[in-house]
Amino acid sequence: MADYVNKYREIPLENQTIGTGRNGPVWNSSPVSLYFFTMHLDPAASSLLATLDAMSAGTLTYRTDVGTLLQLGSSAGREQVLDTLSFHAKFVSQANDIMKRIGKDAEGYRALEQEFGRSLQDAASLMRDLIGGAPEEEREHFAVTYLSVSHEGLDNLLSLLRDLRWYKNWRIDTGRRRSDQA
Repeated sequence: MADYVNKYREIPLENQTIGTGRNGPVWNSSPVSLYFFTMHLDPAASSLLATLDAMSAGTLTYRTDVGTLLQLGSSAGREQVLDTLSFHAKFVSQANDIMKRIGKDAEGYRALEQEFGRSLQDAASLMRDLIGGAPEEEREHFAVTYLSVSHEGLDNLLSLLRDLRWYKNWRIDTGRRRSDQA
């Protein structure tokens, strides 16, 4: 329980928890899915997830699902998919922040918006590809939570990509290449 950030500090922690869900404790006012975690993380993926969580100062919104993607990406032949997904995650997150800051009337907004849309579609496609090898429950969870065509699905996808950018940051900071990890 100490691993999870109390996002609702105005409510005493003991009054927030209503159970344990897929992504840790389920909070009374949290949109966290009630799916239960089914994918077992190997020690390397678990360690990397802890590193990313520390780098983010405990701000990962969908920590368990990031772990699932790390686990799926570590399997043979899937490393490049995770790397490319993390590239798009970082771009989408930064482009979204810039578009919010400059506004629709700013010079270059339309071009950035088009690139944002293409990169978001690429990220969703790569995520579908990556989760293709996951158990059915995981595929369904990702499809409903992140890949559904709805405002909530888009918000969740943007949050997951914002979380996944920490993996790209870690890769840049450590100068890691997949061949270095073998």
